[in-house]
Amino acid sequence: MPTIRLPPAGLACLLLACSSGSAGDTAGLVSLPPQSRAPVITVMTYNVYYGADLARVLNAPSADQVPLAVAETWDVVNQTFFPARAEVLADEIAAAAPHAVGLQEVALWRTGPPDSCAGALAPNAEDVAYDFLAILLDALSARGAEYQVAAVQPTYDFELCSAAGEDVRITDRDVVLIRAGVPFRNAGSHVFNAEVTASFPISDTGITVPAPRGWNSVEVEVGG
Repeated sequence: MPTIRLPPAGLACLLLACSSGSAGDTAGLVSLPPQSRAPVITVMTYNVYYGADLARVLNAPSADQVPLAVAETWDVVNQTFFPARAEVLADEIAAAAPHAVGLQEVALWRTGPPDSCAGALAPNAEDVAYDFLAILLDALSARGAEYQVAAVQPTYDFELCSAAGEDVRITDRDVVLIRAGVPFRNAGSHVFNAEVTASFPISDTGITVPAPRGWNSVEVEVGG
């Protein structure tokens, strides 16, 4: 997991602004603290991975192969078992104790009755199988590393029929976590105006659904 230390914004600009006098003129210069003593904001970023490659479904050769591809993909998700992976991820976050954590592919996997098998494509499965966000927050809390959710942006939401006789639904989310006690403000979640689509060969003509992309922003204050 990458860890980035961000210096306080504006120090370089301040130095340039105060250094415009002649070489012998020091009246306008400001003494700046050594960089190692200046406050820093530490952030981490991580793609937590859905648990399977969705391309298996997108690349199914025909409509009658989609349910099998969904079943195989769901089987891989269960094998890669996020609750176990979350323990390792929580260890890394707790050890580094960053002020902020940016997370991608924070999936919410749900299952439900096989109405997609009958042609109803609206995502409506509600039985939660894996809520990656809740699982990770619980793992962090168990280590005494308390983080709060500052921003969440859902993006695409797909549900398809599985050959196992159930619907499988994935809701994608991007998330920003802030360490408890760290002041933050102006958290926002957004979807880009430009949008890609995902095509599934689940009928003779295929079906295209929106696959938006999003981003989160938040202002964090450390050491003033």
